[in-house]
Amino acid sequence: MGEVTVLEEAGRATYRGKYLENRKIFSESVRIIFDFNFLLEEFRPHTQALAPSAMPPNQDTPLSWKKILTNFCEILFLIGFVQLFTTLFGAANAVSAISTATALLLCTKLNLGVKNWQAPLLIVFLFLVIPVGSHYSLIHPAAGIFINFSAIFLLVMGTCQEYNSKIYLPFVVCYIFSQGTPVEGKAFTYRVIGMAAGGILVAIVYLLCHLKRNSFPGIWALCCKTHLSSEQIKFAFRLAFALSMGMLIGDLMDFPRTAWIGMTVNTLILPVQEDMRKRLIPRVGANFIGCAVFFLVFQILLPEHLFTIGLFLTSFFYMFARRYLWQQVFVAINAMVGGLVFFENSAPMTMRMRLMAVFIGVGVVLVTYVVSRYLQPFDRMDAWLQKRKQAPSSQTAKTTKQDRRDLAA
Repeated sequence: MGEVTVLEEAGRATYRGKYLENRKIFSESVRIIFDFNFLLEEFRPHTQALAPSAMPPNQDTPLSWKKILTNFCEILFLIGFVQLFTTLFGAANAVSAISTATALLLCTKLNLGVKNWQAPLLIVFLFLVIPVGSHYSLIHPAAGIFINFSAIFLLVMGTCQEYNSKIYLPFVVCYIFSQGTPVEGKAFTYRVIGMAAGGILVAIVYLLCHLKRNSFPGIWALCCKTHLSSEQIKFAFRLAFALSMGMLIGDLMDFPRTAWIGMTVNTLILPVQEDMRKRLIPRVGANFIGCAVFFLVFQILLPEHLFTIGLFLTSFFYMFARRYLWQQVFVAINAMVGGLVFFENSAPMTMRMRLMAVFIGVGVVLVTYVVSRYLQPFDRMDAWLQKRKQAPSSQTAKTTKQDRRDLAA
């Protein structure tokens, strides 16, 4: 009996030792999880940029385990890349991290439509335009209109050689959020360095993924071939005009989340102008539905310490939504969860500001549609230039006829 008791005590000690060891491992893992969530809280306000620009182009593929795994891996890649990037360049540059990561995902599947050796240089240049343009546009509202318009026009023209391509999205989204979340001093220096590093990384990955594609023309040849009435220039003008107007209104109103106005404009101004009318009503309706779901889930059911996990889940589910209405429902929820910190964690104020931003953005889009559709500035300008080109030849013909008459006399 004594030997059995000793063996039992030894077994209990061994079991208790394993229990204490496992509890220590569990405690450490929980501490790591909470530390990770704490780090995510630092850039939670910027994570709306995840959903619109991370949208994979194979959205119409049927639901399968492969698609679930692919989308899950993309979300994990985005989270991991943002963590690494913000560790190196600061949490204020989370927008740069998200846009760089989504550009990496898109550049593996899409192309810029220019020569391979020129595309990396173009990418790095455009990545530097984003922090510099968005920073100096805030010096004065009058200067901001010109700088914002020029920078966005350049971003779209540089990335939309392949018409209807989504590769312009990360660049424009990054500009919208950079302009809406300005930084100064050392943080601005880190933003420029971070964007330069991100541009170099995207350029290298793009070059490796498109080594065998050499049939694209050079940048200068494309510029010479593009005319004022081309669809590419019209789209770049519409988007640059609407975004610069939305940013001006947000700055003059001192709107807390100017980026919300810009994101509304960005999703409604499309390469095919008539598609705007199909998205207008669903965009507004989706935000009302998003407000209701946001209040129910994130203010009644879900505790605050799980907000960040819920936020990333909305980005994950967004990648499976096929209809534009449900895509924008997830985007609206995502934006309001991230925007709580700007409105003193007041859900009613957040929802009111969200709806106000959407209505302002819709108003700007409608004005842009009227200007582009009925005034047709680029068509008129192109027609005027064509007349100017033909005028000297007709004048020369008249002079020659008069000289002949003089000689005959």
